[in-house]
Amino acid sequence: MRAESFITPEFPRRNPGEHPVIIETYIKAREMIKDDAIDPRNFTNLYGSENVERDLAEVESLKKRFKYDETQKASDVFEALVYEQIELSDWLGPNVETVRTSEFDDIVNGIDLIAEFNSEDNTSSHLALGVDITFGSGCIEKKFNRIKKEIENDNLATAKYFESHNFKGSLKQLPRVVIGVEKDTVIALAGLWSRQEKQKLATHFVKDVIVQEIEKQLRVFLIYAKSIGSTSAIKSYTKALGIIKSIREAAHQDKPDKSQQDAITNDRVFREIIGQLSKFQIPSR
Repeated sequence: MRAESFITPEFPRRNPGEHPVIIETYIKAREMIKDDAIDPRNFTNLYGSENVERDLAEVESLKKRFKYDETQKASDVFEALVYEQIELSDWLGPNVETVRTSEFDDIVNGIDLIAEFNSEDNTSSHLALGVDITFGSGCIEKKFNRIKKEIENDNLATAKYFESHNFKGSLKQLPRVVIGVEKDTVIALAGLWSRQEKQKLATHFVKDVIVQEIEKQLRVFLIYAKSIGSTSAIKSYTKALGIIKSIREAAHQDKPDKSQQDAITNDRVFREIIGQLSKFQIPSR
């Protein structure tokens, strides 16, 4: 079943890249992203006002290059949905919080969201999520080239501005993954979001898309890190993979049926993400 078949008649498609439900929910998404983003100005005591202002100026300079077309709007809608539903609908299991990063860490460090996994012993693990629904394979390729370089340098992602619970500062050695779905799937989700159909959002097959994308990437990244001896990366990916595996095992009885799994594997962005993993070939001896 193609993801397109999940589009409801209440929101018919007008033409490629211009759908009324995306236009409608984009406003809500941008407000959520803006309101919940970490503010670097709250870190002046930690980094100094000059350092923070320099980062803010860099962000403003980079934002001038952005083109907010319909694809970018759909991407923002999906990002907001993922940010909200990971917590509200346990898309990544219980005891998971999402942190919306600062614009600096989003634009400069390429981290849209951070998933914080809290255990019963009050310890936390973090996973950096890069959200992408782009139609351009070149953009997704750049993200995976960045991850590959990070593993080879044994220096994973860093969120400079992070605050959660009793911690405030930078997070380093974050295992980074890319998640995404094609625009038709986002349109379907946006329709449910607009109509506040919470139960359908909670059980939507996109949560399985996200978990599968994350798990497949972490497995490949860990194997690649081991093959080149990147010890810090091995530690980060081993821990992250253990968390995701436990989520998969806990949700085993609710695994997607055949029609939903077909929708997952037929998703163009899902296929592109999985295809990018071929670049992490183990070096020949």
